[in-house]
Amino acid sequence: MTLRFVCTLILFLLLAIVPNVSAQQTTPAWRPDRAPCVSVHPWITEQLSAIPAKFRSLSPAEMRSFGYEPPTISKRWPHSGAAAQRIQGLLTSGCFEILDRSFEELNESLRYEQREEWIQADFAHALQWVKEPNRPELELVEEWKKQRPGSAFVFYVEAVHWYQTAWQVRGFGFANRVSAENFEIFRENLQKSSKTLLSNKQFIEKYPLFAVFNLAVQASDPDKFKSLHKDFLDARKRWPTYLPLYLVRGAVILPKWGGNLQAFHRFIKENASIAFPGTDKDSLARLYSAFSDQEAYEAATTYWAELRPSYDAWNVVPEPDKTKRRRMLEAYKSTACFVKDKEATSLAHHALVREKLLDTQYYKPELDGCLRLVSDRT
Repeated sequence: MTLRFVCTLILFLLLAIVPNVSAQQTTPAWRPDRAPCVSVHPWITEQLSAIPAKFRSLSPAEMRSFGYEPPTISKRWPHSGAAAQRIQGLLTSGCFEILDRSFEELNESLRYEQREEWIQADFAHALQWVKEPNRPELELVEEWKKQRPGSAFVFYVEAVHWYQTAWQVRGFGFANRVSAENFEIFRENLQKSSKTLLSNKQFIEKYPLFAVFNLAVQASDPDKFKSLHKDFLDARKRWPTYLPLYLVRGAVILPKWGGNLQAFHRFIKENASIAFPGTDKDSLARLYSAFSDQEAYEAATTYWAELRPSYDAWNVVPEPDKTKRRRMLEAYKSTACFVKDKEATSLAHHALVREKLLDTQYYKPELDGCLRLVSDRT
């Protein structure tokens, strides 16, 4: 037995027994002390564990093509802040498989239905607030890529990161109040976000979340307004009833982004019946009410004679869902109030009272400035 062989053997044994220090140093600081996904989120992990191993890497649509109906995840998600907190928990726990599956389920539901709860917005917004001490901002993204090669959602997270970084540097004031240096950094980060999206263009064509975020990135850069409209038309063709597409595209037509009220109204007229098929009489009101911007109200004032019949038609549409009915009447009331239409404001307000849809816990009549327009009749 040669000395060289003995030394090699000893080195091999040491490597096998002694912990790998360098590996420990590169382990993400946010992982070791986290509870496993199965204990943090048993309600969803239990569903995933029921999926046969051969189907685990497939999307829900692909599973169905093989005759397997996957368990639904997204429909069990709550809306608003609760969903955001749950996403943050999944991220900081490193539960990438669950996030990918949830993203796929959410995409499937967005293809076919209007999402009133805006769960997709919770997915997008929760990602930006995941902060861990002593961790580089994109370390989580890199770990995700390693664990889930081929994941679409991880690139969405990365693009959101660069987009939010850009706006944090720029701020949300008028452009003439942004320093040249900050504006340059803003553009650089927008380009990184756009590059992340465009290098994964297949996902823009597959997922409505990617498509609308691609529009949002382009809408932030006036130099890309031409390509913005083309991409909007492409996305509208794929998902004609996906409302966020219209909200992003319509917003940049308003005056504060260099547009005008006439162009905005024309945009609404051209797209209302596409966004809300089968609702021709009230589609204008439905799409107008989706915009809460002050300038959208100003447009409604200008074109109220044309809009009022649409709101009246929407008012009489049967709606058994009380939450949706309340939103409709509140949209009608706030728009009519803004344009100072006393009769329409009264109709909407009294319908809210008569149908017991006013939230008595938070609604304070003394703070309702529209009440001065409401007639005395009940």
